[in-house]
Amino acid sequence: MSDQVYEVVECTHEKPTPPIQLLLLTDVPAYGKAGHLVTVPRNIARMFLLPEGKAEYVTPEGIAVFEAKKREEALHPELQSSSATSLSTVAHLSDILLLVPMNMHNPWKLERWHIRSALRLIGVWSPNDDVIELPQQEIRGPHLEMHGKSFSVFIRVNIHKFTGGQSVRRG
Repeated sequence: MSDQVYEVVECTHEKPTPPIQLLLLTDVPAYGKAGHLVTVPRNIARMFLLPEGKAEYVTPEGIAVFEAKKREEALHPELQSSSATSLSTVAHLSDILLLVPMNMHNPWKLERWHIRSALRLIGVWSPNDDVIELPQQEIRGPHLEMHGKSFSVFIRVNIHKFTGGQSVRRG
């Protein structure tokens, strides 16, 4: 019986590449705000952020701009978002059509808690009613002419306020 020696060869072309650090040039939902340093997978950087001009490689000059931006943000805390996902949350909420189920037999007045409950039904959590702004015109029911009509509701996400998401009252 002969002794066979095997050599382990590592396959380098299938090895996952490490993430890369970039400096964001614009606000990018789910990644961060302009001027922030972010670490992203290389394929996201190569296919999305770099070609579209939304980010650049980290350089000493870029770091200096980043530090200046941080100092400027520190002077104006009211302009800071509390999370990197606030922009994507605003984008998501501004695209939804929110159904608000209401009773067709008993009198009611649309209140903030109705919107918060409807948001919860679609998996969106609102910390309290203070972030919800209803239309100035009071909406009461049951009102058959209003059935299925849409109206806008404003929700504050950190400092951003989206105006798109319409609500539809269902009877």
